[in-house]
This record gives sequence, structure tokens and C-alpha cells, in this order.
Amino acid sequence: MTKAYLQARKAWLPSGLKNALIERMEKSKATTLLGGTPSSAAEAIGISPQAYSQWPQILPRRLADRVVAAIARKHLPAALIGSELCVDQAETK
Repeated sequence: MTKAYLQARKAWLPSGLKNALIERMEKSKATTLLGGTPSSAAEAIGISPQAYSQWPQILPRRLADRVVAAIARKHLPAALIGSELCVDQAETK
């Protein structure tokens, strides 16, 4: 792992997320990590609030991964995870 990655990881990884990565993630924890309301959580993930309301109380791994990815996009530097601009430029070459 690069030094920049490790520094960025320390800066954004709150203790609640550390526990969520180790244990099963509950929907209430996901909601808290993504802004505190179901609407803000749905917006952060890119789904409708109606779709978010249908998520189970204990998230399967694929949904927990979406939560972690949304948090990473919010807190990690774009150069570290790749921004949309970088992806678009790579596709045009």
C-alpha cells in the first residue's frame, strides 16, 4: 500500500465504519454513516429513497460494499480512487 493511501485511510475511516467492515453492517449504521437520514443515504449511494427503504436490516455484503464505496468517494482524494474525469479521459485514448 502506498503512503498516500494509508494517510488518506486514517483521515476518513471513522470508528463506526471500522466496526462495520469487520462485523455485519446494520441498515441503521449505514444510514448514520451516509448522512443520518434515509434520504441522504439513498442520495449518497445513487438510489431512490424508496429503494433504500426496501433494504434489509442486516445488509448483505454487496450492499455493505456500496455503503463503503459511497463513503470512500466522499472522503478519499479523487486521485487516489480515480475520479470520473480520469475515467473519461482514459476511455477517449
